[in-house]
Amino acid sequence: MRRALLSLFAVFVSLAMYAEYGFMTFVTSSGATTLPVDGMTMIVDGADLKVSYNGGNTSFTLSGLVEMYFSDEQGTTALREAVIDANAPISAYTVLGVHVGDYTNFNEAVQNLVKGSYVIRQKSNSQKIVLK
Repeated sequence: MRRALLSLFAVFVSLAMYAEYGFMTFVTSSGATTLPVDGMTMIVDGADLKVSYNGGNTSFTLSGLVEMYFSDEQGTTALREAVIDANAPISAYTVLGVHVGDYTNFNEAVQNLVKGSYVIRQKSNSQKIVLK
């Protein structure tokens, strides 16, 4: 398993060099982290992925790592800018689509929801949020 993961990482790094992507985004259940590819090394150490890059070090639990992808811009994600009106009524759902409540505004929702990831919906707009 470890050999397969290391081979996969080698392919990722090779593709990044070929395509000249400048950043790699690591998505976990608690959010996304975008790091520069320049000088990046990745090592699987037990249950963790340890990442070193020009400017620092970080690690991710392999079981919590949802996806990794390359980007040519720092901070690029699949999410668009927030389109939610903080003062209007909001419905909140788990990421599995289970309705967990209706709130009079965004602040009320944040105060009443427990830590976790949610999709908040307002009229025809929706946005993913993470409460820590």
